[in-house]
Amino acid sequence: RSVLENVPSGTFRIEVSAWDDDIARTQNHFGYQEHLTFALKEQSIPFPFRLSHNDSSYYLTNERVIDYEKDRCRYSVIVMVTDAEGRTSEEPLTLMITVKDQNEHPPRFDTDTLNFTLRENTLMEVYLRTVD
Repeated sequence: RSVLENVPSGTFRIEVSAWDDDIARTQNHFGYQEHLTFALKEQSIPFPFRLSHNDSSYYLTNERVIDYEKDRCRYSVIVMVTDAEGRTSEEPLTLMITVKDQNEHPPRFDTDTLNFTLRENTLMEVYLRTVD
C-alpha cells in the first residue's frame, strides 16, 4: 500500500480484519471484531500511524501529516490480534506502507534570463557555461 505525503491526518485508511473460528463455532457468531482486540506491535522506530475503530471495524490511519523529505519513505507496520481469552495470533499481519513524494518543490533556475556570447563558427557540443 502507499500513501501520498502531505495528506491530512486520518485521510489514509486501511481496514484491518480478522476472525476466530473458536468464537464462530462456540458462540454462534461470525467470530469477527467484536470479540477481538487489535494492537500495533511496539517498534524502536516511531511511525505516524495508529489503529482506530468504530462499532465493528478497525482501521490503520495516519495520525499526522507525513513529509517524504523529513520522515521515512517506507514503513513496516505489524498488527497483532488477541481474542477475549488473551490468545494472540501466531502470525501477525505485516503491512508495508510506502510514502510517495509529492512534487511540492519543482526544480527552478536562480534567474529568469541568461546571456551567452557565442562566436561565429563555434563547434557543436562545445562547453559554454554551467547553469545553476
